[in-house]
Amino acid sequence: MFFSKSYEVKYSDMDNVGRLKLPSILEFLQDISIKHAETSKECCMNTLTEKHLAWLISQWNVRIDEDYIRPEKIDVETCVYSFGMTKSKRQYRIKVNGRVIVSAVAEWFLFNFELERPVKIADYITNYFPAIENEINLDTERIEKCELTEEESFRVLKKDIDTNVHLNNVRSFDYTCEALENGVRPKTYTISYKHSAYLGDKTKLYKYEGENKIISCLKAEDKEIVISKFTF
Repeated sequence: MFFSKSYEVKYSDMDNVGRLKLPSILEFLQDISIKHAETSKECCMNTLTEKHLAWLISQWNVRIDEDYIRPEKIDVETCVYSFGMTKSKRQYRIKVNGRVIVSAVAEWFLFNFELERPVKIADYITNYFPAIENEINLDTERIEKCELTEEESFRVLKKDIDTNVHLNNVRSFDYTCEALENGVRPKTYTISYKHSAYLGDKTKLYKYEGENKIISCLKAEDKEIVISKFTF
């Protein structure tokens, strides 16, 4: 069954039209993932940290089902729909008054920081979070390679750093949104995380614009940090 939590929508979560900002949507989805994990003492952040473990995100696939204007409260739902050896897939819904306004799926993997590699997901995790049928009609997908042109440069600041001491996932996606014209709203967006960036890193944003799509990539030197694909 889905795990659900209600959130108040702050003024800063909305754009100038009153729609949920694209990065704000990720904030809500990421937060409910953590809240769901915290319902288990064996799977909570503190316990995993003691074991040198953490769940890392590798990909998001988000669909805007309805651009609800100025929601005061949203209900966010999540559950696991697939387990692999080291990866799991989650599905998400954001609702306003029972109406689905956002659907999403994400791929997470269990990482051991001491071994510096992904590790097998233990039975106590799969038993506590049983996988149910995918009801979202979305799945993870890979972003095609294309020729990109350089757009802008950014430096990773202290406000961009997360608890894992690298560039926060949502902040890195926020940088790729700079490839969109102001006010432009995609129907879907896919985000693929490749490598980490750290405080002080100099990054560059690259962009490809095709028919009904924009692909943007944030790089540190020649290393891809995150690639986002927006479709219209």
